[in-house]
Amino acid sequence: MLIDTHDREICEGVWSLYAQVTEKIGPVATMIERDDDIPPLADLLVELDRARAIAARGVTAG
Repeated sequence: MLIDTHDREICEGVWSLYAQVTEKIGPVATMIERDDDIPPLADLLVELDRARAIAARGVTAG
């Protein structure tokens, strides 16, 4: 079971699930959300880059 509290970095289980979804249906609108313990912008941009890379792989796989 995954519990997303929106106060930590995205866990590997969520990244894996996101990759599976984008492989099946292609890129989807995606939001990285923090409700508490908001990290520096640079850290959020790393997660954004990872989300974009995963979505791009989904496009080439589908």
